[in-house]
Amino acid sequence: MSIFQHSSHFVLAKKLWADRTILVTGASTGIGFAIASELGRLGAYVLAGARKDSDLENLNKLDNVVAVRLDVTRSEQIEEVVQHLKDLGRGLDVLINNAGIAITSPLMDLELDELRWQFEVNVFSIAALTKACFPLLQPCKGRIINISSMAGRMAMP
Repeated sequence: MSIFQHSSHFVLAKKLWADRTILVTGASTGIGFAIASELGRLGAYVLAGARKDSDLENLNKLDNVVAVRLDVTRSEQIEEVVQHLKDLGRGLDVLINNAGIAITSPLMDLELDELRWQFEVNVFSIAALTKACFPLLQPCKGRIINISSMAGRMAMP
């Protein structure tokens, strides 16, 4: 079911998002998948980033959604997605940084490599992707949306 329950809301949303170019990271499941699906349905041109082949196949079944292989920690994949956007010649209206992981473990039990990996995905990749996409966002007066988890506000046992 759409988040737009009333037809007039749908018409307004469709006018707002039609023909916009949007990149969504972490689009394989959950919020990222729902965002890609809904914005595609509203007429936006959505590039949806995922890592696994099965997730890419599912995303490609959605209206106006093109799945792109994107592990946000791999600079070569970020460069490929940015080049794909440049080749389209559309610019970038919205970057939605949604990819993220949660490692729930007491600090004393956590390996430092796991903690580094979490920071790589949840912090450094956002900076890397935003920097890489900025030249495409700026001419469009594009927007950057960073999605995070409430888990960071809660202490784990």
